[in-house]
Amino acid sequence: MAELSPRPAGPSYVLGRTAVRLVRPPSASGTWCAAPSPRPRGRKALVHSILYGPDGIELARARATWIAVRGWDGWHRGITVEESGEFPPDAT
Repeated sequence: MAELSPRPAGPSYVLGRTAVRLVRPPSASGTWCAAPSPRPRGRKALVHSILYGPDGIELARARATWIAVRGWDGWHRGITVEESGEFPPDAT
C-alpha cells in the first residue's frame, strides 16, 4: 500500500472515491495484516485497484482482501491483507 503523508511530495491522484498522494510505491514483496480487536466481526471483499496518473499512465496495480470489522468498542475499522502488487518501473 502506498504511504500517505500529511505533507506529501508527490502529485495528487484519485483512487476510487479517495484522493491520495503517492509518496513512495510500496515494496511488491511486502505482505502485512493488522488485527484491531481480539474477536472481530465484519465483512470481507476482494479489491482490485489500479492507480493512474493525471496523464492516464498506470502507476500501480494491486489485488488485496479488505475486511471491515467491528471491534469491542463498536467502531468500524479496515484491515487490508495485501495479496499482490505490480508496480511499473517508471512509477518509482
